[in-house]
Amino acid sequence: MKNHLSNAILVFTVLISSLVFAGNATDASTSTNESTGQNSEQNKNQLEAILALDGDAEYGEYLAGECSTCHVSSGGDGSIPSIHGLPKDYLASALLEYKNQQRGNVVMQGVASALGDEELAALVEYFSQQ
Repeated sequence: MKNHLSNAILVFTVLISSLVFAGNATDASTSTNESTGQNSEQNKNQLEAILALDGDAEYGEYLAGECSTCHVSSGGDGSIPSIHGLPKDYLASALLEYKNQQRGNVVMQGVASALGDEELAALVEYFSQQ
């Protein structure tokens, strides 16, 4: 019961933050920096930092409870892709693009913006092994 309550609180918190974040969301093509070059260099540095971390797959599994609500391993109805078994660099890059508001999905932007590097590395490690 305690675990279900904890997961419910986590999901509620992310949903609320996503709704709050929605007011500040930008289009995927809109850059938050002056030039695309700055975004590319920032993304490259962040990506390298995430991939250099030793992601904890068990921690990633714990965090993935929220992700798996929508990203089912079978791909579901096709509107939300499966992220299970994808390459680490692709997963990390996608999460960073959402975090940096360079991909245009308000829910994913809200989720990713709440994650630190250790959490991103753990999720990448977990999902890449699935």
